[in-house]
Amino acid sequence: MPPSRFSKEYIDHLNSPYWKGICKQASARAHGLCERCRKRPARDTHHRHYNTFGHERLEDVLAVCRECHDILEVEKKAEREERNWNSRVEGWAAKKYGRGWEGYRDPCEVEREFEAWLERKGEY
Repeated sequence: MPPSRFSKEYIDHLNSPYWKGICKQASARAHGLCERCRKRPARDTHHRHYNTFGHERLEDVLAVCRECHDILEVEKKAEREERNWNSRVEGWAAKKYGRGWEGYRDPCEVEREFEAWLERKGEY
C-alpha cells in the first residue's frame, strides 16, 4: 500500500528525479499522447498499481490526459472497494460455513445472507 497521497513521503517521491524520469519515459513511449484515449496530450502519469511504489518500472505506469486519469482513478477506487467487499463476504462465509464453502454454497445467496446480516446489525 502506498503512503497517503498527501503524505510527505508521497509528495517527495513525486518530486524525485526518479519519478520524473519514469514520467518522461512514459510520455516518450506514448509519443506525448494519452495511452488510454489516444486523443489528447498526456499530461499525467498514472500508477497502474502501487506494488512497486518508489521503484516503479515503465510498465507500471501510463502516460494519460487529465480526463482519462480521473476516470482511471475512479475505476481503481471501484475495483478496490469491490475487492474489499468480496473479502468481507468471503471472510463472513468462512466463519459461518467453514473453509471451502464455495464448493457447496451459492456465492450469490451467501452475499444476500451477508447483506441481510449487515442490515440486522445496522451496518448496511
